[in-house]
Amino acid sequence: MKRRTLDLTFSVGGGLVAILLLVLGLVLNNQSNFAKTYVRDQLSEQRISFTPVAGLSDEEKRADCLVENAGKPLTTGKQAECYANEYIGLHVTEINGGKTYSESSGDARALQEQADAATKSDPDAAATTKLVTEAKIASWQGRRPVQGRDAPRPPAHDLRVHDLR
Repeated sequence: MKRRTLDLTFSVGGGLVAILLLVLGLVLNNQSNFAKTYVRDQLSEQRISFTPVAGLSDEEKRADCLVENAGKPLTTGKQAECYANEYIGLHVTEINGGKTYSESSGDARALQEQADAATKSDPDAAATTKLVTEAKIASWQGRRPVQGRDAPRPPAHDLRVHDLR
């Protein structure tokens, strides 16, 4: 192969690689901007704001990102990660014996299935009423604190088995 042909081949090949990298860079930049804008728009629609420093508990103040973002609206993916892990995560551990949402939900669903089966087989039995009550309380535990005086108290009409038939 002649020197000139080799130079031309490498020049054209290098030019094509440069164009390919330029296009790839532009596409990746566009997608990055789309992702940032999409996350910002979705989070902004929720109107979530971090608690001001004065409202943070001592345990919450140990999380640097909660203090840094105190009082600010939640608009970025990094802020959402902080809010989920440090704020919501902390509060989830304080309810329902420290179980995760997934664990609590699975337990509540299993208990509800047992209550449904018991209701079908013997709806008026005391054990069925007790199981139905436990299933209802288990489904509420993920929504309210359950320690001490704050434990949920289902209204009397919610305890009746015949309401579930």
